[in-house]
Amino acid sequence: MCIRDRWTYLLGGLTWMGVGVVAVASAVVAKWVLVGKHRAGEHPLYSWFVWFNELQDQFIEVIAAPWFFNWATGSGEMNLALRALGVKIGPGAWVESYWFPETDLCVVGAGATVGPGTVVQTHLFQDRVMSLDTVTIEASATLGAHSVSLPGSVIGAGATVGPGSLVMRGDEVPANGWVYCLPFEGGIVDEAFSTRWVCGRYRELTGQEISGAREAAERHAEDPA
Repeated sequence: MCIRDRWTYLLGGLTWMGVGVVAVASAVVAKWVLVGKHRAGEHPLYSWFVWFNELQDQFIEVIAAPWFFNWATGSGEMNLALRALGVKIGPGAWVESYWFPETDLCVVGAGATVGPGTVVQTHLFQDRVMSLDTVTIEASATLGAHSVSLPGSVIGAGATVGPGSLVMRGDEVPANGWVYCLPFEGGIVDEAFSTRWVCGRYRELTGQEISGAREAAERHAEDPA
């Protein structure tokens, strides 16, 4: 590799980082100029607040995300950028998502984990009214990949919300709790949706043992009866 190529790689990296800083800065300025600090409450759908809020969100989605957030997941720089936008993030938190719609209403405690593809959803629309409320992920709690936590929800300290889960509006996952342990039809959720349930139900219907859902599907394909 010649000296010119080395300078190209070096300057290319520095240029990319510089563009990332500018992209985040533009989103931060847009947020604070257009909407200021987010507060819990309600706003009519056809209002300046909703329109400006959507506009500032476009600075994040169209500018900051492709030039910074998509490449900085799980880093300290990611936390710094989100804090600049208003998210309250404690020390040691691991954040792999930038989807904090109303940033000032989001709290991520110390040592908490926010997985990739998650949405800390702080607003909902109903009857042409935008309703905003806080979402709190307490210290050492985990919001698993591709999960959604709706307004007013709290994930208690040390609690775990598994991947692809939904924490409903106003719900609270207790400290050190697991969503799959919640009561359901005389047992717990895990017994109704897990591999253990599939195996037990198959045994109940056929009198045969299987190792999991895949084996049940393969047997059905071989003999649909």
